[in-house]
Amino acid sequence: MDTAQLLTAEPALHRRAALAGEAASAAGVPGRFRAWEHAGLLAVQATDPALAYLSTVTGVTRETLPEVAGLLRAPEWDGVPPAVVAPAGLPVPGLFPAGERFLAVRGLEPAAGPPPGAGDPGA
Repeated sequence: MDTAQLLTAEPALHRRAALAGEAASAAGVPGRFRAWEHAGLLAVQATDPALAYLSTVTGVTRETLPEVAGLLRAPEWDGVPPAVVAPAGLPVPGLFPAGERFLAVRGLEPAAGPPPGAGDPGA
């Protein structure tokens, strides 16, 4: 993915995270969910410890890099720092690459019957 594609994808994913947080709150999922922008950086927070992996800061570029440290110190994080997602090769002062990470993994179980809407295979 080139830089232009990344700059288009990150805001779209951020909007999706905001909508997902609203839906999770409405469904009674534990914790608080918040998505906001700070000086060009895109922050997402999930406060339940089981969902802490969803807390991220994206939108990191050479231009927004000076704002990263201040955002990470913001009291909104409640002492649970987010993952900072930065392009490969862009060093973030005070942080080191932790490698790749999956956003979420869920094990699947065999279905009890045919999928909903599946017609009779003999018809």
